[in-house]
Amino acid sequence: MLFEAGLISVVRTILIIVVVYYLVRYVLRTLFPFILKHILKKQFTSANFRNQSAYTKKEKEGEVHIKSNTTTKSRNDDLGDYVEYEEIEDSKS
Repeated sequence: MLFEAGLISVVRTILIIVVVYYLVRYVLRTLFPFILKHILKKQFTSANFRNQSAYTKKEKEGEVHIKSNTTTKSRNDDLGDYVEYEEIEDSKS
């Protein structure tokens, strides 16, 4: 079955495309702020929970705790002594 593109079907197709475009645009404009607000609220609450869990350790107020890196490099001095040398030119006649 072969269809010919008549003027009515072309206008109907353009009308459907325009209606779908404006419908999607309207739905996104109305729903996008709510979806974005929900996502941001969820992210902020999870970030606040992580920050609060770091500060809720059982420490008395006013105590000072110093965290230091106790990783020290162990030097291996058994490599030997450093020896300076000079190059001697070999003069052949």
